[in-house]
Amino acid sequence: MSNEPKIIVIGASGIVGNELISILLEHGIAPERICATASASSAGKATHVGGTAFTLQLTDQSLFNDRDLVFQCATNAAALEWAPIAIQHGATVIDCSSAYRMDPEVPLVIPSVNLDAIANHTLIASPNCTTIVLLTAIHRLTQELDVGSIQCATYQALSGAGREGLDALERESAGESPSSNSIFPEPCAFNVFCHESTVDSETGFNGEESKVIQEVHKITSTNFDVIPTCMRVPVKRVHTEAITITLKSETTQTHVLNCLEQTLNVVVLNEEGHFPTAIKATSGDTVLVGHVRVTNRAVSLVACGDQIRIGAALNAFRIAEAIEHNALADCTSVTD
Repeated sequence: MSNEPKIIVIGASGIVGNELISILLEHGIAPERICATASASSAGKATHVGGTAFTLQLTDQSLFNDRDLVFQCATNAAALEWAPIAIQHGATVIDCSSAYRMDPEVPLVIPSVNLDAIANHTLIASPNCTTIVLLTAIHRLTQELDVGSIQCATYQALSGAGREGLDALERESAGESPSSNSIFPEPCAFNVFCHESTVDSETGFNGEESKVIQEVHKITSTNFDVIPTCMRVPVKRVHTEAITITLKSETTQTHVLNCLEQTLNVVVLNEEGHFPTAIKATSGDTVLVGHVRVTNRAVSLVACGDQIRIGAALNAFRIAEAIEHNALADCTSVTD
């Protein structure tokens, strides 16, 4: 990435914002290039990432300048407020909220899946973490096989609900009763329950499931059936997904494994005793795939991905890398 633009992380005190700053530091971005911002309730406080303290600045339009790169890691409301202002001041915005995901004018991007969609856009949306893990795992399969439908049962970490989710797990695991104002409708420690998003009375899908359906169709430009069942499990981080792809024609175990081995950002763990787990995938930069089964016209597998990292912050960073690469390529083509 270039050393010139300032990098602004809106919502830097949150789980995804913290992870994004950590990734920037890991990739050699100097701390002084990173502007960590927050709302009025957190401005002036410090957030510590990798041994470096960042003083949170109040998000304000005076921060944005031409060629700045803005990672929006806060709420939908913050995205709707600040993305247009940042773009008006010449910045490029990568939004990790759901505010713009289904906007037909805004590309929804997983770089290993639909990188071409970012071209000539100054606002790019990063998908829901569940969608990122799903499509990263099966992208090559959807290209190589004649897909009829996708069914996916997810076992989602509580940190997907933010710090409140982690706090609830810590308290309840220590023996406290669930809080009356808990973010979850059910006890979260030692329990498995339906995702807390609102259920659509007409379709029966909860909000998380509806997001996955809509986002898969937008990203892949397909209309095959997508049937997710999204559950919460008492895990701190990493979403696990049991995926079954129904095919219109037969395939083989060998072909499926070859496709998975060639899929970008996927590591196959498919030998006996070496299957994907949440612990193995924690803080990882890849989606772990295994327990692969092929029967007649169906492929079933398990995928594990750290939803905070590859499912959010790292996906946003990879979008930024792609934007930077394209910009440098454009400059090269002009000067040659």
